[in-house]
Amino acid sequence: MPEFALPYEQAAMHNEEMPAGLSIYDQAAYQALRHLYRSYRMKIIDRAQAAHEKKMIVKARNEAVAVAAFEQRCAFNRAETIRLTEAAKAACRKDPSVENVIRLVNVLDGLERRPPNEGSGYQ
Repeated sequence: MPEFALPYEQAAMHNEEMPAGLSIYDQAAYQALRHLYRSYRMKIIDRAQAAHEKKMIVKARNEAVAVAAFEQRCAFNRAETIRLTEAAKAACRKDPSVENVIRLVNVLDGLERRPPNEGSGYQ
């Protein structure tokens, strides 16, 4: 039995319809794998080249998913920093006490944050 690197790879190998609900990265990988298997079956490429290209496809997909996850975390952190900064600035304007100023400084220095999975609905 062949080893499949991705859950939809066997469907691509059998030239089946693309599964619904795949991310854009998985859609691209599915199409690339389907083309790769078709080229192998038609003897356009040999097994060694197919194996090498499959590794490249899987690696590119995994890197794209990792970059997207990193960008999502960066966007969350930016939005959270803005939210916390605005709240701290409003508190300072309303009551310019030492505690509120220290809170604002802590927010600006990145010392006051919530983890990405807490609260705001971001994953």
